[in-house]
Formats: sequence, C-alpha cells, structure tokens
Amino acid sequence: MNTSPPPQYPESEPFKKWIMDAVGIMVFLLGSMTESLKEIAEKSGKAKLKYKGKEIIMLEDLAIGLNKSPRTFRRLRAEKKISYWSSKDGHTVFVTQDQFDDYITNNFVPNEIEDESTAPQR
Repeated sequence: MNTSPPPQYPESEPFKKWIMDAVGIMVFLLGSMTESLKEIAEKSGKAKLKYKGKEIIMLEDLAIGLNKSPRTFRRLRAEKKISYWSSKDGHTVFVTQDQFDDYITNNFVPNEIEDESTAPQR
C-alpha cells in the first residue's frame, strides 16, 4: 500500500490571481453593459400620447403589433376599412384606441378554447 502524500504541484498563486482578475473584469464589463442597456431602454421607451382622452396608436406600431406591413394599412385606409387621423402634410398617421377597437370588432372573430370533453375526436 502506498502511503506517500499526493504529488505537490507548483505554486498556484499566480493562477488564482489571474482567475480573480478575470472574474473582476467580467463583473465590471457586465455592470457596464447593464447600465448601457438601461440607458437604451429609457431612450427608446415611447410616451403614451392621447387625443381628447383617447390613446393614440401610430400605424407603424399597429403594423408591427399585428405582423402586417405598413403598406397593408395604407391599403386598408384607401379601402375605408380602418378610420384614422392624419396630419395636414400627410406624413403622420395614427388611430385612436376606439378606432382600433372598431377595426378589430369588424374584422376579427373570437376563437373559443374548446373543452377536451366536447372537442370532436381526431
């Protein structure tokens, strides 16, 4: 039976110091990135605009939210399927929350979640 002590490796202090320095640098970088992301989020946060107490929704935001192109909403406007407001120069177009609600009511149908006991067998 071998009763000798395990082999001793060279001094590991430089390696431990390197690891601690690397961890410190990573913590610093992650903190800096977090602060930068916070600043970006604060700058990109859109203000809630209202007209006569009704929330305004920009058509570009509707296009993103409903996964449609802005061109689709221009077509809907031309076909009078969605009512909207536009600036006198025609560059700014928006709908109010009520107008958007009317569009949803007139163009979408609710889908009920089927109960497994009443669902048709497949």
